[in-house]
Amino acid sequence: MPARTATPRKLVPTTSRRFAPVPPNRAWRFCRGCAAACRFNVINDAALAYMKERNLPQIVIGKFKEHKARIFSSAGDWERHLQVLGLSAINVTPDPVLIASEGALSGAIHHQGLLPDTVIVF
Repeated sequence: MPARTATPRKLVPTTSRRFAPVPPNRAWRFCRGCAAACRFNVINDAALAYMKERNLPQIVIGKFKEHKARIFSSAGDWERHLQVLGLSAINVTPDPVLIASEGALSGAIHHQGLLPDTVIVF
């Protein structure tokens, strides 16, 4: 039997990406998994920065800044807070409830010191 020789393969250049884009729902599940142990939402500088970055209107961000409650220990407390601020009744794009909830989750992750020096790009 003749010896097999490996045929050299030509390397085809590909576009270089440092970070592959992640669909928002997958990133959201990842963040929710990171904060699953804490089960609370936090409005802090990280949360407010996230909301601003996601283009939540400044008037909505201002409502969070003005309100004294900053840490919400349950999903029910968080939902009631959103209702008190009047965000649950607003039907606009971007969805203020979704962005505020993502921001509060980001705030909870930072509050606990989880994932330091990590940037989640949506």
